[in-house]
Amino acid sequence: MSSRLSKQQTMVPVIAVGLLLVSSGIATAQDTTVAAVDCADAMTTLELRQCLSAANVRADSAMAVALQGAVDRGNASALDSAQALWVQFRDAQCHAEGSAYEGGTLQPVEALACRLNLTRSRTAYLEKLFRLPEGEGAV
Repeated sequence: MSSRLSKQQTMVPVIAVGLLLVSSGIATAQDTTVAAVDCADAMTTLELRQCLSAANVRADSAMAVALQGAVDRGNASALDSAQALWVQFRDAQCHAEGSAYEGGTLQPVEALACRLNLTRSRTAYLEKLFRLPEGEGAV
């Protein structure tokens, strides 16, 4: 048996340390830079991307809450199918809108802005559609 460690055996500790750093927050520079950006005054495409990305995370969370409320009041299977198709539409639409700036720094900004706007609209729709008291929306 050789005392040499294989390449795979030596990579395991390196990967483990990397995962530890990321999970502990030491290696997540993006988190600290987003906090440092004043999104009201964002000017550069990097700042806009950071702010839009953070806003999209919040919008996705709000939409998940609205969707859960809708599922609690309606047909879960039909809503899940509709939501999956809507997500496909949103992603395709925003890809198309971003592609108008193909290769430029505004491409991801435009796609993120589109995603944010459509997600907020979908959230409002879900909230409005399923806000009716029990039985009032039944046909």
